[in-house]
Amino acid sequence: MILNANWFIRASDCDPALWKEGFPPLIEGKWWYESLEQAQLEDQFSFLYLELRNHENIAIALAPCFVMDMPLEMVAPDTMIPALRFLAKYYPPLLHQRTFFVGSPCSDQGWIGLKPGMNPSEIERVFRTLHQAVLQKANELGAPMRVWKDMPEQFGVIFNAISPDFNLFRVVSFPGTEVILPDVMVPSKTNSNQAKPKNVEDQIRERYLTLRKEAYFTSIKPSRRQKLRRTLRRAEAAIDLRIELIQHPSSALLDSLFNLFWQTYEHATTRFEKLNQTFFEAMAKVDCCRFIVIYPAGESALRHRLNDPSGNTPHSSFPSTEPVAFMLVYVNGAKLVNKFIGINYSAPKEWFLYFRLWDACVDLAIEGGYHAIESGQTGYDAKISVGHQMIPLTNYCHHANPVLRWVYALVGRQVTWESLDPELARLGNDLEDTSF
Repeated sequence: MILNANWFIRASDCDPALWKEGFPPLIEGKWWYESLEQAQLEDQFSFLYLELRNHENIAIALAPCFVMDMPLEMVAPDTMIPALRFLAKYYPPLLHQRTFFVGSPCSDQGWIGLKPGMNPSEIERVFRTLHQAVLQKANELGAPMRVWKDMPEQFGVIFNAISPDFNLFRVVSFPGTEVILPDVMVPSKTNSNQAKPKNVEDQIRERYLTLRKEAYFTSIKPSRRQKLRRTLRRAEAAIDLRIELIQHPSSALLDSLFNLFWQTYEHATTRFEKLNQTFFEAMAKVDCCRFIVIYPAGESALRHRLNDPSGNTPHSSFPSTEPVAFMLVYVNGAKLVNKFIGINYSAPKEWFLYFRLWDACVDLAIEGGYHAIESGQTGYDAKISVGHQMIPLTNYCHHANPVLRWVYALVGRQVTWESLDPELARLGNDLEDTSF
């Protein structure tokens, strides 16, 4: 099988059929990469796309790529950082390597788009050809470190097969997260004693939604379930909130939402890419994106117990027209993807805005018939508290210099979930109950 490698700098230049066939609805596809391109993030990343075509000039594989300067201290265990800093005195680039990534800087997982119908041996040949092309392009761009980023377990067999031939070493990555929403059976018998009889289908659907929400709560570890219910009751007692589901928000609303996103970014313990408002403006035009937006329902919604002794409402700086939290989700495929959130951190803690957002997200997913919610990487403490499970992801790496390859492989063998993120470290043994 003769394969030809072609490089592009725009997603729109790649084969449109392969974008559709190789990137199923749950995977960020062409619309995602076009949004990143429109954001003009060149100060952080350079984007490329590797497309393979067979002897009939049919596109059979598509690998989104990007190049950036990767800080080693982001992934190295704390115990190894002093030694790495010492070595960096003699070789400064050690801590910031120009890195060629296969994947996306902020996707939930790495992905290679493949034309359907290939057998395992053909897929292995494709990956070998892709990697050879990556090595060549990385050399041209002066990127000695090469990383297949955040690869899901389904690609593990392929990488296990090709790694020895290409001297690839494996490094644990930040896990993805997912909540399964159990399905339920609803009896066809309805309650005939209602004061206002409803259409039978409406009764069944209402019962179905209620049972699915209860099944979600039941699926959570009992101690976490009790705490979540208690938190939601306290939040509802503190303030009435108005929740809106918005597609294609206005420019004025996007200004407010980006401000909330930036507050959340500034409070994050682990930071990756720095997204700008232009990116969110591009995402707001994508049909599968929805914004769950939370507003105070009004001054009358503030509970009396939050008032100060003088009778003044201390939270009057939160008008009902200004959002206090939002979540950007994709409604595409069988799962709902919770991608970004933004929270006003000056709001009273008693509002528990993250949990109110999450509760609204669960309702949206259940009403939409989705069987799971994906929530990506980082923020693990809060995610586990609402029932998320860990999804293992792996980086497959190579360095052009054999000595540095040995050093980075040594570092990589020490990397664990606990060493990557302080929240995962605090959770400790609880992670054993939350991984697939």
